[in-house]
Amino acid sequence: MRFYSAIVCVFLACLTISFGAVPDPPRSGKSSLHFPNSNDYIEFEWKWSRWERNSREFFKDVECKNMCNGGKHLTHAQCDQSCDTPCRTLHKTDAEGFYTGGSWDEEQAIKGMLQTFGVPQAEGYARGLPFQLTEIALGGYDPSKVKVNIQVPCWNTKPCSTSKKAPEMAIYFCEMKLTMVRLTPIEGREPVRTIGPSVTYEPFMGVPTGDLITVSEFTSCRCQLFYKVSGLLPDNEDKTEVAMGTENGQTRPLTGEELSECEFAITHNDMNSANIVCTAAPDNLESILIPAGFELDCMSGGGQDTILADRAELQCPFDQNKSRIPPPPTKVRTLCIEMKKPEPTPRMRYRLMPPSSLGFLGLAEMARDSRFRGPWDQTRMWIATDYATYDQIREVLLPPPAQREYVRELKNCVQKGALNPSNEQVMKLMRREFLLEGVLDAESVTWLADYRLGVDADFIAFLKKDRGAYEHVISQRDGVAHIGALLASLCKASEFATAIWIARDAVPEQYRADLVASDGVARLAGRLTTTENAEEATAILDIIEGYPAPTPALFALNVRDSLPSDVRMRAKEYVATLAEGE
Repeated sequence: MRFYSAIVCVFLACLTISFGAVPDPPRSGKSSLHFPNSNDYIEFEWKWSRWERNSREFFKDVECKNMCNGGKHLTHAQCDQSCDTPCRTLHKTDAEGFYTGGSWDEEQAIKGMLQTFGVPQAEGYARGLPFQLTEIALGGYDPSKVKVNIQVPCWNTKPCSTSKKAPEMAIYFCEMKLTMVRLTPIEGREPVRTIGPSVTYEPFMGVPTGDLITVSEFTSCRCQLFYKVSGLLPDNEDKTEVAMGTENGQTRPLTGEELSECEFAITHNDMNSANIVCTAAPDNLESILIPAGFELDCMSGGGQDTILADRAELQCPFDQNKSRIPPPPTKVRTLCIEMKKPEPTPRMRYRLMPPSSLGFLGLAEMARDSRFRGPWDQTRMWIATDYATYDQIREVLLPPPAQREYVRELKNCVQKGALNPSNEQVMKLMRREFLLEGVLDAESVTWLADYRLGVDADFIAFLKKDRGAYEHVISQRDGVAHIGALLASLCKASEFATAIWIARDAVPEQYRADLVASDGVARLAGRLTTTENAEEATAILDIIEGYPAPTPALFALNVRDSLPSDVRMRAKEYVATLAEGE
C-alpha cells in the first residue's frame, strides 16, 4: 500500500487557525486493500473538496434570550421588550473539528458490494471498514485537534425571543470510489484481472472557523400565548404553534383577540398530571387544542411549574337555558420543570404559558412522541431544567431511573439543544466515572468518551487508574459492546496506547474472543494499515492473536511494508488462522 504522508504536512501548519481562516482540503489519492486468503482486493481512490457554504457545530449552541413575562400586551405585534426580562450574559462556547465514517448505511453498501462479488464473510469484513478508509484518506490528519474557544456579548434585540448561534464549521467532502478486483492466476501467463462492482462512499469532515452563525430564532410570547421557530426546521420553514380552535367542525389557529377572551381553570393533584377546564371562550368556538410543550406556570411562585407532555383538547363552555355551562375537566400528562420547589397541590393557581425554551419544547415533544413512558421522561426534563445529578434524581423520583438511563437522557438533552456541553454546570454532569461504574448503551459510551477526550486532560490517566473496573463492566450484559465503544472512541482520538492497554492488559483473557469480534477492536486493528511503529503493531497482534476475525485479518494482511519482517510474518500467520477456522 502507498500512503500519502504529505497530507499530514498540509495540515500541521493549520492546527492553530485564526478566526475565519480554514485549511485547504486534503490531497487526492488512491490505494488498495487485499483480502486474506483470496485473490480479491479493493481498489479505492478519493478526492476531497471544500463545500461551497459552511455549516454549524451541533450541540454547542449559545442562546441570547429575552424572556417574555406576559400580561402587558394584547398581541405580540405590540411587544417592545418592556414585557421582557432581557438577556445580560457573556455567551461562551467552544468547537473542535470532526470527521465521519462507519455509518450503518455505508457498511451495508460495502457489504452488498462484497457479497455481489462472492467475497466470503462479507459482513465481517464490512464492519469498521468505512471508518478505516476515511482515516487512510485523511492521511494522518486529525481534524479533532483543531479547537477554538468563543466568547461573545449579547446580540439579540428582538422582543420575546431567543436567538441561537452555533460555531461555524468549514465542511470538506470526500468522494471515494471503491471497486472490487479479482486476479485469477493462469500458469505461464499474467493473471487475468476481473473488475467487479463498485460503490461510492462520501465521508466528510468539519473544521471550526472561530466564528458564530445564526441557526434559529425562537419567539415565545406570553402576552399572546404563541411560539414561533424560524430557521431550524428542514428547508428553513417556520413553525408556529398557538392554541387551536374548532368552529363548525373546522380547526384553525386562535387570534390574539380570541385568546384574550379565553379563561382556564387549572388544578394539579401532583406534578404528573393536571386537570384543565376552559371556563370562558368566544361563543363561536366548540373546542380548543393546546399543543405539547406549553407550560403551566404557578402564579404564586410557590409551587413547581410544569410542562404539557401531551396535547390538551379542551371542550369550550356550552349553552344550557341561556347560561354558559363549563365542561368537565380534561386530564393532561405533565412533567415538572422546577425540581427543587414544592410539588403542586389542588390549592395552587396556575396559568397557561407558551414554551419558555426551544430546548424544553423539544424534550416535551420527545415525551409526547415516545412509544414507551417511564421515569426517563422526568429524568430528562430535570437534567435540562435543574442541572440535576443522578444522585439528586434518584433521591426524589419513584421509581428511580437506572444509571444508564440517566446518561442516555443526559445525551438526549445535549443533542436536543436543551443543554450546551460548554456550560460549566453541564460539564459537571458529564462525569467520566459513568464509563467505568456500570454498563451504558454503546451510543452513550461513544458520546461521553468523545466529550471527555476533547476536554479532560486527565481522562487517559483516569482510564488507567483502576484495571479491575474493566472486568466489572465487561462481565455484565452488553459489557463487550460498552468496552468496544470505548476502544473505538480512543482510536478515533489517536489514543492507541490506551486502547491497547485496555484490550490487552485490563480486560481478562476470558472475554478476549468476544472483544476481538467487536467494532472497537476492528478499529484498533485498522491501525495496522497505517502504523510504522513495530512495538505498536506487535501489541495489536498480541490482542487479536488466537482469535481470528474477518476485519482484523483484513487489516493484518495490509500492514505497512516498512514494518520489520518478523512483524509482517506474524501478521500473515494471523491471517492464515482465519482460513483454518473457516
